[in-house]
Amino acid sequence: MDASFHTLFRRRERDRVSPKEVFAVAAIAFCLKHDDEFKRAFLCGFCGIKLPAHIPKIRIAADDHKWGDLVVNADDCSFICVLEFKIDSKVKPKQNPNSQSFEYALQISKSQDCWNCGEKRFIVVTKDEAVQKVNPNCSEQHNIQCDWKSWTDLNYVKATSNLASDLFDCLGDFGIQSFRERQLMNMKLADSAPKALKVVQVLRAVYKLLGGRLTIDKISDEGNEPDNWWIGVQVESKLTEKFTGWFGYQGSKGIKSNTQPAHPAVWFYCNSPSSDPKKIRKLLYANGFKPELEKHEAPSRDIELKRSVDDERGDLEWFKSVYKAVGAIKKTE
Repeated sequence: MDASFHTLFRRRERDRVSPKEVFAVAAIAFCLKHDDEFKRAFLCGFCGIKLPAHIPKIRIAADDHKWGDLVVNADDCSFICVLEFKIDSKVKPKQNPNSQSFEYALQISKSQDCWNCGEKRFIVVTKDEAVQKVNPNCSEQHNIQCDWKSWTDLNYVKATSNLASDLFDCLGDFGIQSFRERQLMNMKLADSAPKALKVVQVLRAVYKLLGGRLTIDKISDEGNEPDNWWIGVQVESKLTEKFTGWFGYQGSKGIKSNTQPAHPAVWFYCNSPSSDPKKIRKLLYANGFKPELEKHEAPSRDIELKRSVDDERGDLEWFKSVYKAVGAIKKTE
């Protein structure tokens, strides 16, 4: 394992950084070190650096600095490029070129790596497709060419090696939409379509019982990962005054509980003052269910309920029985 990976893991433990961002930066750094095709495509096509036919020797630092996730600079001082990557977390003012508190510019300019460099770039990479435009005065003020990029821009990088393909698949697994679509491009799912239709029909039937009309845009699969996935629907307060929540299907590889790897599940969000988790749990227990409290680093009162392996009820019947137990559906329905 590269030393950059160890550095990133230490930082994650120290600063509680998003693990997705940690792995994404480490994977990009690895490809830059070991794939010349990706290196040229990334630096020229994505970062906008003008490279000669022969790429100069470069140094790659994955989170060795406090003013950028990834720093790429040429040994011949022709350029330095500092990148800040965001997947789930927000851009802080000190990282934002448009902010009056853009501290990174000062820290970069003070760095010995930057003193004699000809081309200086700072790029914020964000999941937000509506990326910001940099104030035209920013680059002159800080003597650094600043820019915003979306992850979709990285998806357009023309690199066809196996290593680059593995990187793009990895980014898709982290829930970055453009890379997830890239994964789907060559899939043939016709055989699975009938089952997918049944899933949608079950979700629609449950939502109707709760008093709503389900449209396709309300079905969410955000955050899906190969080993930990879900597809379902948010239960809004307008449907029931007793709680908000979620219902649908979720799964995980290597699960060690009394549930199937893929199973129906219901969540009750009980952190609002109007919710009563004790009452919900009592009602569920009284009807033969065994709810679990969600396990978080921070205290949470949310309740998770999974269908057990020995429960022989059909999916729709199970969902109905859960919501009947807590009074969200009338007993007569």
